[in-house]
Amino acid sequence: MRFGYTIIYTDDVEKSIEFFERAFGLKRRFVHESGYGELDTGSTALAFATHDLGRGNLPDGYIKANERVPGSGSARTGADARGCGARLPLRTGVRSAAVARRSFGLQE
Repeated sequence: MRFGYTIIYTDDVEKSIEFFERAFGLKRRFVHESGYGELDTGSTALAFATHDLGRGNLPDGYIKANERVPGSGSARTGADARGCGARLPLRTGVRSAAVARRSFGLQE
């Protein structure tokens, strides 16, 4: 198993990616018209998605970011990602808000 990506939920994916390109010299991997994009950060992606996608993919637990709560998520990828998710609360006490309903067509 490996850490696959972190998603930062935002009002404007294009502007967020442009900011990270300028601020940190990162290159974009892609931006999709659905409101999702990634920066090229190696094997672990730094991704951005609209709040609408957050609500659609995490209907039981999405909370829009504000000054007190950051809007981000992370995902495990690999052969035992689902099993790791089941063990995570036992190991750390952390509970997942919801399981994403879509995969954006990404492959392991």
